[in-house]
Amino acid sequence: MTLPRRSTTIPDHELAFPRPAIPEPPRSPARTGRILANARLAARILTASILPLRLEGAELRRRGVRLFGPVDLEIGPEGATVVIGPNGSGKTSLLRLMHGLERATRGRVTWTAPADEARTRQAYVFQTPIAMRRRVVDNIAYPLLVHGVGRAEARGRAAEWAAKVGLGDMLERPAPVLSGGEKQKLALARALIRSPEILFLDEPCANLDGRATREIEAILATARDGGVLAPGYDAEL
Repeated sequence: MTLPRRSTTIPDHELAFPRPAIPEPPRSPARTGRILANARLAARILTASILPLRLEGAELRRRGVRLFGPVDLEIGPEGATVVIGPNGSGKTSLLRLMHGLERATRGRVTWTAPADEARTRQAYVFQTPIAMRRRVVDNIAYPLLVHGVGRAEARGRAAEWAAKVGLGDMLERPAPVLSGGEKQKLALARALIRSPEILFLDEPCANLDGRATREIEAILATARDGGVLAPGYDAEL
């Protein structure tokens, strides 16, 4: 007895050989830093504003002496706020309290976002600029390095900001040897490099001559008009 032949057809997908996995080339530190920076920027765009900042009955005392308060204040996401008052009235202490460098003795200081997040999205420029004992480019790049941006990417962005504030030809110069106006430009570039949502300014032009003051004001105006700078605080302007 002869059995009939059966024709068996094997589907094409069973005949196909699996493709070998192609390993992804290793990423350079600069590329990794750029990816991380872009991811943070995208996350920030999707994140709600940290503003308004609210002070409710905020008061600051030191050794039993009231430095200011009680203060009720709300800082919204638009415009600029100027703090005006005579010497010793507590302007700097108020700025330090809002930035988190001081803790209210009484009352409340609250951001719309959690405090930890709010701290990473603001910056402060002191009346007397702080210059670390390293090169100009490394001073400006420091905030990026602290937040995980690769060294090459951080220095590249620092060079861009140095050019914006007029320090483009001083990248390799030790920061401590800069003039007062140049140090304040460095401090502004370092504060603005992470695009803070709010920037606190404690009389940044108080110790500068007329020319340096005009240059600092021009930098701030450009940053504000370019959408880099949100509400600013300056006890002098």
